[in-house]
Amino acid sequence: MNTAMRRIEESSLNAWPALHQSIFDGWVLRYSFGYTKRANSANPLYEGALGLDAKIVHCEEYFATRGQPSIFRLTPFAPPELDAALAERGYREVDHTRVMQFSLDAPDDESAHRLARATGPTRVAINDVPLGDWLNAFCQCQGAVLEQHETHHKMLSSIQGDALFATSSVDDEPVACALGVVEHGFVGLFDFITSSAYRRQGHSTALMRALLQRARALGAHTGYLQVVANNRPAVAAYEKLGFADAYTYWYRIKP
Repeated sequence: MNTAMRRIEESSLNAWPALHQSIFDGWVLRYSFGYTKRANSANPLYEGALGLDAKIVHCEEYFATRGQPSIFRLTPFAPPELDAALAERGYREVDHTRVMQFSLDAPDDESAHRLARATGPTRVAINDVPLGDWLNAFCQCQGAVLEQHETHHKMLSSIQGDALFATSSVDDEPVACALGVVEHGFVGLFDFITSSAYRRQGHSTALMRALLQRARALGAHTGYLQVVANNRPAVAAYEKLGFADAYTYWYRIKP
């Protein structure tokens, strides 16, 4: 298995931490009170010694005791027979996702020139405000209530790498937010949100370029992100910036 792919996978699990996590025979079981499937799923990562059926049953019991349907995240690291086994048990298949990567190693290549291109009139700030204020701006951009993001706040507070909380502002008002997490040469990009009135104006692109530039200054050599495969506008925008496919994954959810 490609070493870089595995490092991206490991970094992404660390960058988006679950509030409760358990390792069972090479599988990572994550639970965060239902906030995002990534943080509430079983993630087969390493080859183990136990039989597949026993491991599936263990995962189902793990999630059942927490009052949540079992969710499995199927990456290239999962046993090849797992997807069919879950389908036979009635698990539905959802959210095919592309993991895309961006090289920060060569400052003179085309991707780096795209990264350095002027971002326009928007003002981008990184870590200028405490986490609580950034999350409040995130909720404003999303049109959500801050009190509904208590679990989100706890997850962000538990990030172990260098967390980069970024905002894009117009007339000193935040109109877009994003998160970057730098760990051992990799930077993951998460939580991109833009206020409805300011979409398709380049704010997310400006945030991404700023985060990648800051991450490179912190020693990162590879950026990565995760995007739902059928989100064609987002995929096209990332490809235009220079992102390329690393691998794909999807979920199986118990009815």
